[in-house]
Amino acid sequence: MTRPKHTAREGFIPVHVEKVTSHMPTPERWDELRKKMPLLPSEPQEVHVVTLVSETGRTVPLWIGSFEGNALKLQVDGVKTERPLTYDLMLEAFERHGVRISRADVIGVADGTFFAELATESQSGKQILDCRPSDALNLALRAGVPVAVAQGVLDEVGVEGGSEEAY
Repeated sequence: MTRPKHTAREGFIPVHVEKVTSHMPTPERWDELRKKMPLLPSEPQEVHVVTLVSETGRTVPLWIGSFEGNALKLQVDGVKTERPLTYDLMLEAFERHGVRISRADVIGVADGTFFAELATESQSGKQILDCRPSDALNLALRAGVPVAVAQGVLDEVGVEGGSEEAY
């Protein structure tokens, strides 16, 4: 997969999606997660982890939903589906209406929840859309645009060596 050229912006660190993995957390780890996110079901469920990697090797592991994780993994692995996925449809709809995605940023984390923005451009100007990181990443990879993480997020949750258990 070809990675877009990254241009550093003040306060943001360029990253790329290294991998998307799925695994079943231990009951103990699930209990820890439920303390951070009480809305999780009581029984452990398979989770998908997206590993974002900066040029320095620091990683940010993002836990995302199953549908979003599967869609992202297909894109990362270069697998084409027979029918368009929701993200393919969204990107095509944007493009047909003259809207181009220009970048995706992971902008913050609070109580275990990550926040992202998707930047778009059209004849009417530039827009910033609030979104989940999983949606921003799925669309950014399909559009071939840069992805970045706020320095504060990297400082708070970034790890050396890429532990998927970090968050």
